[in-house]
Amino acid sequence: MERLNHQAELLLKKAEQSHKHTVQDPLMELKSIWDSLNERIINQQGLQNDVLAHLSTVEAVNKAVNDLIESSAGEEANNLQNKLEVLNQHWQNVLEKTEQRKQQLDDALRQMHENAARSFHREIEVLQQWLTDTECHLLASKPLGGLPETAREQLDAHMEICAAFDVIEETYRSLMQKHQQILARCPKSAETNIDQDINNLKEKWESVETKLNERKTKLEEALNLALEFHNSLQEFINWLTQAEQTLNVASQPSLILDTVLFEMDEHKVFASEVNSHRGQIIELDRTGTHLKYFSQKQDVVLIKNLLISVQSRWEKMVQRLVERGRSLDDAKKRAKQFHEAWSKLMEWLEESENSLDSELEIANDPDEIKTQLAQLKEFQKSLGAKHSVYDTTTRTGHSLKEKTSLADDNLKLDDMLTDLKEKLDTICGKSGQRQNKLEEALLFSGQFTDALQALSDWLYRVEPQLAEDQPVHGDVSLVIYMIKNHKVFQKELEKRASSVQALERSAGELTEGNREDSSWVKVQMQELGTPGTPCAHFLY
Repeated sequence: MERLNHQAELLLKKAEQSHKHTVQDPLMELKSIWDSLNERIINQQGLQNDVLAHLSTVEAVNKAVNDLIESSAGEEANNLQNKLEVLNQHWQNVLEKTEQRKQQLDDALRQMHENAARSFHREIEVLQQWLTDTECHLLASKPLGGLPETAREQLDAHMEICAAFDVIEETYRSLMQKHQQILARCPKSAETNIDQDINNLKEKWESVETKLNERKTKLEEALNLALEFHNSLQEFINWLTQAEQTLNVASQPSLILDTVLFEMDEHKVFASEVNSHRGQIIELDRTGTHLKYFSQKQDVVLIKNLLISVQSRWEKMVQRLVERGRSLDDAKKRAKQFHEAWSKLMEWLEESENSLDSELEIANDPDEIKTQLAQLKEFQKSLGAKHSVYDTTTRTGHSLKEKTSLADDNLKLDDMLTDLKEKLDTICGKSGQRQNKLEEALLFSGQFTDALQALSDWLYRVEPQLAEDQPVHGDVSLVIYMIKNHKVFQKELEKRASSVQALERSAGELTEGNREDSSWVKVQMQELGTPGTPCAHFLY
């Protein structure tokens, strides 16, 4: 009855207000019956005790009456005997009714105990069925979730079962506590069944409890693994997106050596960072493969697609990284080739300019002037030999300008080519000025023949370069360069006009003086001034 009251209290807590009478009315009726039975049993026990208390009195009366009968005679003895028999008959009736009442109450009590035992058995069966259903549900559980959402849903659903198990545990503990009480009240024949039911219930309870804990552990591990995988995957995707953006915004490799070397250093740092993430993509693939084997089909498809997408992006990014490295290497080779050629030529030109600047003094002695002029011609030969290097360097610079789309590269290449041209023009100008001064000094020192020969040598040296049948190449940059060189030649030609005029004056003085070599002088000057000759073509 106490157990029924306890279960009723649990039901009343869960039941709605409108349904509480469904539990309370039968319980009140059952409680009334139970209280009435208990009261009857108590009264019966009191009555039986009271009857048994008169046993000695009945026995004493019987003894006394029997003694009187023995001492009496006739009708008096018969009357006493009849009264004693009536007394004993009433006593016997009281004993029999008392025993019958006791037997009825014992039967009713036993019936109630048997009903309680059957009710206890039914409760065990109900709990056993719930445990069996729960165990079947656990055995039939779906594969683990590979996505955080799926894994969390499975864990939440399982925790609801665990919560229900915790609620049922109170009923289980109550049954365990009532076990001994039921055994004490039940017939011996029912004890074995009750013990067997309790043992089976205990085994099933422990089995389900173990399976619940194991399933909970697996679901928690699955959720942690799914969270770890997807957090790591999202972190890698974020980094991969930034890496792709870094490559997307990377400009075309510079063709300026210092700049491209700096870009290569940056690229090495970036490549090192990319390589440091190689282990992460391998670990993601390993974890994803593990999840694909143990997860639900729909999760497996999504995980597989995610991995394929990320691996494809990774491979493309690595390929672009390699291509970027190759482009930088190629740009470095081109930039280095041009920079080294430009630096060597600039260095030689600066040394040559310093040498020209250190030899400004013109000697007075004709022989020394000739020596200085011969040295200058040697230098001019070296300078002429450098023109091919200059041409190659200039063409390389213009080629780099055509290949680059970077405004800064174009500006720096223009500056380098301009500096180189200005340096070469400066040296050519200074060389021409010094030659003019040396030739004039030679002429003024009375060395007309040597001065004339020097002018003729210069004319015959430049004449092949300006012949009308000289081919004009179709390369735009080369044609522009040839035009610039021709303008330089024209300026030098203008500078030599004073030397030609001085020669003409000296020749006039020589021919008027009727010297022995006047005829040779006339021939030489006529050759310079005859229309159609190369010399006349350049000078007049």
